[in-house]
Amino acid sequence: FSFYGLKAILALYLKNHLGFSNDHATALVHTFVMVAYGMTLFGGWLSDSHLGKYKTILYLSLIYCGGGVLLSFTALPGITGDPPHWWGCAISLLLIAIGTGGIKPCVSSFLGDQFDASQQTALTTVFLYFYMGINTGSVMSTLLTPVIRSSFSYSAAFAMPAVLLFVSTIVFVVGRRRYRMV
Repeated sequence: FSFYGLKAILALYLKNHLGFSNDHATALVHTFVMVAYGMTLFGGWLSDSHLGKYKTILYLSLIYCGGGVLLSFTALPGITGDPPHWWGCAISLLLIAIGTGGIKPCVSSFLGDQFDASQQTALTTVFLYFYMGINTGSVMSTLLTPVIRSSFSYSAAFAMPAVLLFVSTIVFVVGRRRYRMV
C-alpha cells in the first residue's frame, strides 16, 4: 500500500509542492523507483549473510516507516522553509527506498518458510491470498492516496500509508513467537 500510494502522488508533490519541473520530477520518481528495486539486492544480501529474514524485515520495515513519517512531516507547510526545501523529501525517499526494496526479497520467502513439504496445498492457497492482498492494496492505494491528497494535504496522503505500514510492522512483531525461523 505504502510504496504504490506514494508513487501515485510523488510527481505531483515534487512539481507542485517543491517546484521541480515536469522533467526533473519525472526523473526523480524514476530514480526513486530504480533505487527501491535496486535495494532488493541489499535486502537479500543482508538477510542471507547477516540478519536472517525476520530481523531484516523488521529493521528495514522500521526504516521504511521512518521514511514515511519524515516525508509526511516535511510535507507540512513551512517545516523545511518557505518555499519548501527538497532535503526532507530526498532523505525520506532514500529511507523509503532502502526499506521497501530491502524487504521485497524477504517477505515472500519468509512466508514460504512457514510451511513444510506436507503443506503444499496450504502453501499454494496462502500465496494466492498473499499476492491478491498485495495487488488489491496496490490498486486501493493508487486510487485512495490522490483522493486523500486532494481532500486534505500531501502530508495526510503520506501519513496514511506510513501509519498503515507501522501497524503492519506491529502485527508482524506480535506474531514472532509463532514463526518458523529458517
